[in-house]
Amino acid sequence: MGSAFDAAVAHAHARCATDPRAAHIDTWNAWATAVQLGSALFAGAQPQDCRLGEDLIRQLPATPATPPADARAWLDALYLAIVCREGERVRRPCQVPLETLRQDDSVDEYVLCWIDTLQTYFSERDSMDAVVEKLVATMKASGPDVSHAPMEFVNGIDYQPISLFHRLIAREHDIFAKTLAEALAEHGSHWGESAAPRAQVALGPMAIASLAFDHGFPIAPDQPHLPLFLLNRERIEEIPGP
Repeated sequence: MGSAFDAAVAHAHARCATDPRAAHIDTWNAWATAVQLGSALFAGAQPQDCRLGEDLIRQLPATPATPPADARAWLDALYLAIVCREGERVRRPCQVPLETLRQDDSVDEYVLCWIDTLQTYFSERDSMDAVVEKLVATMKASGPDVSHAPMEFVNGIDYQPISLFHRLIAREHDIFAKTLAEALAEHGSHWGESAAPRAQVALGPMAIASLAFDHGFPIAPDQPHLPLFLLNRERIEEIPGP
């Protein structure tokens, strides 16, 4: 399932190389399948159809909830669910115990702090004070004196959705717009002319921009690495239930 999810995420990103606005149904199907597999990987799933092409449908069998210790895959699964406005598939991975994801020794502490922040934000039982406290911890843990990842990657890729989330919960519309433009520029600079699937879409910033759009933030259309018809929900269609 983990390998299938990785392939589905790559396919969803790659579709946006020739369809950067995500206007076509095949692009939506790729994103929907990635959402289905990500949710199944971390939260289990009932049997459901996955549409892999216009005439290609495969059934995802019933899958038990046995979340792996893979923090970055968890973030991918959550980001995809946010972008595709799958509320239940956002909430279910947030029930994965943080202790499970802490077993992933390939990531720095700031990644786990960020996951903790998101889990708290999407939990109805927690207050915004707790969210802010954990966001501050995330920011502190991403500093050059405590993280081991290359700072170019931390600042250019990992920190961008964190910074955007800060502006989202502070409801700073103008600063959010500026920060989003900077995040997309950082994404483009990091990937350069690479044809890698991940180069096509800034998934983390895209997820936070989708939250901001739904909260009434003005988001400039047709920005690079930000598929317009996913952002504004015009391409969003129903996905079989989890």
